[in-house]
Amino acid sequence: MTNPPKQPLVYETHSHTHLCGHAEGTLPQYADHAVTRNLKGLIVTCHNPMPDNDPDFGGDRIRMRLHTIPQYLDLIQSAAEKYAPSLQILPGLECDYFPGYESFLQTQLDALPLHH
Repeated sequence: MTNPPKQPLVYETHSHTHLCGHAEGTLPQYADHAVTRNLKGLIVTCHNPMPDNDPDFGGDRIRMRLHTIPQYLDLIQSAAEKYAPSLQILPGLECDYFPGYESFLQTQLDALPLHH
C-alpha cells in the first residue's frame, strides 16, 4: 500500500508589524491573506530592537523599540489565538548583525519566546 502524497507545509516567514515602522498592512490582514492562500502558518519577524534606537541601527523607521517587545508578543499571541487552528502564527525576529553588539543580541534572543 502506498502512502498518499503529503501536503506541503507552507509558511510565510517574513512579515512585519506596524511596530517596526515600515510595514504596510496589519497582522490580521496578513493572516487573512495567508488563510486565503491556504498557507499553514505565518511567522512574524519584525526587526529586533537595538539600544536607544540609534539612527545608526535604522532607528524608528526600521526596527521596534525595546519597550514595545511586550506589545509585539501580545499582538502575535492574540492573532495566534484568533486564527487557530486554521493558521499557525508564530513569533520571530529579523536580526541584523552589528559588530560589537553580539552579546546584546544574544541576551535579547535568549530572553524571548521566539520560534524563528
